[in-house]
Amino acid sequence: MKKIFLLPVFILVCYGSIAQDAMVNPYLYSNFPESTYDSLIRLINNFIPTQDSAYLIREGKSVPNPWWLLSDIKRYGTPFFYFHGVRNLPNDAGGAEYKPVILSISKEMEYDDYLARIAYVGRWDSVNSYVNQINMVAITKDSRGDYKLRNPMDLLTKYWPEKKVGRVTYKINHSRQFDRTEAVRMDSFNTAIAAYFHVPPCEFTYYSCKTYQEMWKAMGVEYGQVMYINDNSTGGFSLHYAKCIISGNNSEYYPHELVHIYSNIIYSSEDYRKGYKYNRMADEGMATYFGGSQELSLEHHLSKLKEYIERKKIEKLESIIDIKSARPGHEIVKHTDVYYAVGGMIAYLVDKKAGYEGLIEMLTNTNQATMLAYVGELYDIPEKEVKPFILRKIKQFNGF
Repeated sequence: MKKIFLLPVFILVCYGSIAQDAMVNPYLYSNFPESTYDSLIRLINNFIPTQDSAYLIREGKSVPNPWWLLSDIKRYGTPFFYFHGVRNLPNDAGGAEYKPVILSISKEMEYDDYLARIAYVGRWDSVNSYVNQINMVAITKDSRGDYKLRNPMDLLTKYWPEKKVGRVTYKINHSRQFDRTEAVRMDSFNTAIAAYFHVPPCEFTYYSCKTYQEMWKAMGVEYGQVMYINDNSTGGFSLHYAKCIISGNNSEYYPHELVHIYSNIIYSSEDYRKGYKYNRMADEGMATYFGGSQELSLEHHLSKLKEYIERKKIEKLESIIDIKSARPGHEIVKHTDVYYAVGGMIAYLVDKKAGYEGLIEMLTNTNQATMLAYVGELYDIPEKEVKPFILRKIKQFNGF
């Protein structure tokens, strides 16, 4: 297969000519028929305006994105999540949009599929441009013989060795040595957390990567600024519907993301579909309570948060977090985010007062705006006193 590339100078010179459709690399070489080439380009161009939505409104009804393989949407829920928002991230010049450029389309001989690379190009000024992200996407034929896009993870990991430990199937990046001890520990946690939530232990796939960068590439992001936040970045994702974890923490053990899979099982069940409200802080708080965060326990994060509160002489919880509107991203020290630490404390308080049923109630029937009132009900205190109560519990924390 020939190498396909886009010269950087071309991006700099031609940025201004990129139209609504994706611009196509003029050096793109293909060894497949022109009619196939045209069909693939047209498919990608049809998809790009819809890349933020797995479901579209057509004639007043919600329908699956027609440019994506339907079985993929059923498997992943949102199989092209890594495309979301890429076109509209703010760039350095304050522009509203990154422009898509189809860099390459290559034939995957063994699978009769194709793999496309799409760059999103921004600019610093009227002359100089840069690549913000390069996404990969697979292209295959559906049962009717029509080309459709699909998540590339199967193609990108097809040669990774597999190991099965209990109910967990591991796919291991070649850079890693499989750690069976950690895998057994993960399987044990799977059994324990399932018992807590009163559901059968689930089978899931665990993509094990050594680094954060390898993790993103396995998901289909060949390059992106998020991959290089710092040299020691770790993290991972759980794809709930597909029941898989993608880990960039150089380990076969990732309890935090497994808790997310179980919370999805719970709030996807028929018992909770009606009137369900997604409470992200409750979800992340539960995951941190049971599984830690950034490979560190909730006890560690609360100890760091307590030290920070004492050092800064903080007297009001809202000085460090507004629970009703908070989002992740406020690290007080390396690897300790206030959002996860406070969310974990709230999960702990609910669990100790109302156990499993209390956590399920908080997860499925509150949101961040009503969560404090729920904690107040459990502890028989007015809502206005809940934040001082939580702050006091953090200040008094000496371990569980």
